[in-house]
Amino acid sequence: MSRTSPLGYIYCYMLSHRFPEEIRGNFISQQGLKNLSDYKYSGEDKSIIYNYAVNPFAKFLCTLTPTFVAPNVLTLLGLLSSVAAFVLGAVYIPTFFEAAPAWVYYASAGLIFLYMMLDAMDGTQARRTGMASPMGELFDHLCDSLSMSLCGLLFGACIRVGPAFAFILLVACWVPFYLSHWDDYNTGKLVMGKFGGPTDLLVGLSGLMIFTGAIGPDFWLRTIHLGRWDLAYNHALMIPVVIGSFVSGIQYARHVFKGKPAEVSNTTAVLQLTSYALFLTLSITWAVAAPYLLHTYPHRWMVCLGLTNAYLLARVIVGRITKQEISKTHFLHFVLFAGLAVSFFSA
Repeated sequence: MSRTSPLGYIYCYMLSHRFPEEIRGNFISQQGLKNLSDYKYSGEDKSIIYNYAVNPFAKFLCTLTPTFVAPNVLTLLGLLSSVAAFVLGAVYIPTFFEAAPAWVYYASAGLIFLYMMLDAMDGTQARRTGMASPMGELFDHLCDSLSMSLCGLLFGACIRVGPAFAFILLVACWVPFYLSHWDDYNTGKLVMGKFGGPTDLLVGLSGLMIFTGAIGPDFWLRTIHLGRWDLAYNHALMIPVVIGSFVSGIQYARHVFKGKPAEVSNTTAVLQLTSYALFLTLSITWAVAAPYLLHTYPHRWMVCLGLTNAYLLARVIVGRITKQEISKTHFLHFVLFAGLAVSFFSA
């Protein structure tokens, strides 16, 4: 007779009890499926760069794209472009300290620009071919979330900040993007500001990669003398990025409190962030209390967290387009907690 492992018993217990629904495959309720047919996308990108440069160019490129090309194909190609840029960074800058050859920075800049254009084209192509759908929007934003993590890591590798500061940059990329969709969940409209939106950041990252390739990556290790302290150029560049992330988060929160339905209290809206706050707490605790994986396998560890971040964001998008509540706990929280515990007690 075969024997069931302890993990098998735990898994069976979770399936048979009131554990988070998604672990049993119940992502969308029957009522959610009915609500799905009534969903209509509402969004606005106020970015000056997007409206006056990127979007017009994307529309022109769409006129050259055959109508049989599905918008999701463009979305997937965009994701693969960002993955290729990330792989270059991970291979040549594995610990976020190394200096890569100049062509790596130029190639990464081109791949990020390609991702940005394909991401701008997919929505236009969807409307042009009549293929726009809620599932297409979910796929688009899920790929954007994954790419945002990869671009954040590429940024850290470009300016050679080391794994710990790269993790800080990664969190700074995660939070505003998640809060923008939390804003959309409550107000029914996804709004990107005139400055500091995804398009602006991608243009900035591409320019930064070109600059680094031209002037040399050692530039970022130079220091500024501030009295008793020396501040490296790479750390100086991090300061406005982190502050910008914080300010964006506050702006989204203010927009939620002003634009949410009257029947939704401020407390209810804040409690919707329970799941994400728990994820951030576990991730940051893991990085601080048991940093072995962060320093030994930085890209792999942070990519795994980036996938978790993308999953939690996808749950918010699914909740929005199906009018379902956001779950406060997910099975991935337990996976993260287990990983943290194993890493801590193995150190």
